[in-house]
Amino acid sequence: MATQKFSEDILEQCTLYTSCEPCLMCTGAFRWSGIRQLVYALSYERLEKYADADGPFSCRPFLSSPQFTVIGPILEDEAVKIHQTYWSRFTS
Repeated sequence: MATQKFSEDILEQCTLYTSCEPCLMCTGAFRWSGIRQLVYALSYERLEKYADADGPFSCRPFLSSPQFTVIGPILEDEAVKIHQTYWSRFTS
C-alpha cells in the first residue's frame, strides 16, 4: 500500500485517479491515506443506472473540506461505456 511505502509529505502531493466516484468505504480509505486530491470519471448518480447499487452513497459530502480537492466527474461519457459493459454481465 502507498501508505506503507511513502511518507505523509509524499502522499499529500499525490493524486488518486479512479473510474468512478468512490463508495463510502473507499472514501474512508482515501481520507485515512493522507492523499489530498481525488479525480474521478463517473458520478455515483450515473453509475447507479448500470450497477446494482442502493442509496445515496456519493463521496462528496464526506470530502467537502478545504483539505481535499475533488475533481469530477470528468470524461463521464467515456466512463459510462466502460461501466455499462462491465456491469451488464452482472445485472442482465
